[in-house]
Parts: sequence; structure tokens; C-alpha cells
Amino acid sequence: AEANGASVIYAGTDADFWGTIVAADEPRESAGDAVADLGRLGVVTEILTGDSAPAACRVARLLGIEESAVHASLAPGDKLALVREGLGCRREGKVMMLGDGINDAPALAAGRVGVAMGVAGSAVAMETAEVSLMTNDLTMVPLALRIAFYCRAVIWGNIGFAVVVKIAVVAISFSSNHAKLWMAILADVMTSLLVILVGLTPLYRFQKKARHSRAERKAFFDAYDGDEHELGGHGHGHGHEHSHHAGANECCGNAGTNDC
Repeated sequence: AEANGASVIYAGTDADFWGTIVAADEPRESAGDAVADLGRLGVVTEILTGDSAPAACRVARLLGIEESAVHASLAPGDKLALVREGLGCRREGKVMMLGDGINDAPALAAGRVGVAMGVAGSAVAMETAEVSLMTNDLTMVPLALRIAFYCRAVIWGNIGFAVVVKIAVVAISFSSNHAKLWMAILADVMTSLLVILVGLTPLYRFQKKARHSRAERKAFFDAYDGDEHELGGHGHGHGHEHSHHAGANECCGNAGTNDC
């Protein structure tokens, strides 16, 4: 049991042995779906934990995470160093740290984006992180990423549309005498109204989906996997992304390389 990451507790008295109690960590119910959904978005998930290597590797196997991405027996300073190392060797510097404990606070502050579990998380973690999930449902993390990608696409689309309309009106005014004041006013007001209306589309598209069950959200987003417009034309990111650490992960066969 200990080799599989469980803790064994022996019960008895000085005279009698009653038996053993085996305790093991279980991942959150939504963790597996969240990791799989992040993988479809191109996000690489890694585990940073202070637990032993066998316990961490057991959780990784349950969640479908590569055992080479497990970093166990870490102190808070070790987690911080891994996050900083990931920020340095990733060209984009996109490292998202998700945690809920006091020991995660330094790493949450160092990551590009820190996400704290608002229900079960500590007050220190919530104050340090940029985002607090007011639910224990981890599938809200990929949902938040999809909303961010979509909003970014909307912002760039609005900017491009407004610039093109303004340039067209200016070009007409310089190239001919057909440009009138009402055309400039119409172009300005129309552009503003359309930008506002298009800017409201994320609210319409995602507000109800955030309240649905995980199965309903999964079915909804699966229909858009691979659609670059829905994801803002950005098909990759890095969550809990760090280079390999120098700690011992014997059960995972991780030699502790530092390849970026």
C-alpha cells in the first residue's frame, strides 16, 4: 500500500494488534475532466506537491497526467523556483498556477496567473492569487480560459473593424467630394454601437454555460474544439507549466532533467 502512495496506520495496544488503516488521497471529482479539457486546449498540466513521490504519481495516473510531469516532495520555496524556472524557459512566459494552501501562496504570486480555490482554499492563497474560484468544480478553469480566448478574439475584431471603417471614411473624404458630415457621424456612431453589441456576445454565450453541469458544458465546448475563432485563434497555453525539477521522482522514472 505504501508503494502505491497510501499511508498505513497500525492500530492496537501493547498486548494486541487490531489491524491497519490505509489512507490515500483521492483527486477531486472534477479533476479528471478538467485535465482532459485543458489538454484539448493545448495546455500542459503538471503536478507540484509536497506529498511523497508514490502518492503524487498515483494521483497523476488517475488523472491521466504523464508521470514525468510530477514534482513531489516540494517545499514552498521549491514550488516557487519551479514556477520561476518555467517563466524563464517558456518563450511566452504563460504559466498558470492553481493551488489552495498556504504553501502554494509564493508560487501563486510568481505565476503569470494565479488561481486559488475560493471554497476550500486558504485566505492567504485567495489574497495572493489573481483569480479565485468560488466553487470546487475544477472544470471552471478551462471554461475561464475559453472565455478569455473568445474575449480576446472579440477585442481584436472590434479594433480591426473600427480602424477599417475610420480609414475608409477618411479615404473617401480625401479622394472625392462625396464625403459628407452625416457619413462621418454615421460611421462613428454605427461603429460604436456594433462594437458594444459584439462586445456583449461573450456574456450571451458563456453566462448560462457557467451554470450548467459539467457534462452539459463538456458537450457544449466539444462542439467547438479545433475552431480557432472560438478560441481566439490561440490554440495553446501552459497551465502549471514548469521545467523538470531536481527532486526525486523514482516511482515516475523522472531523472530530473532541466530541458525547457
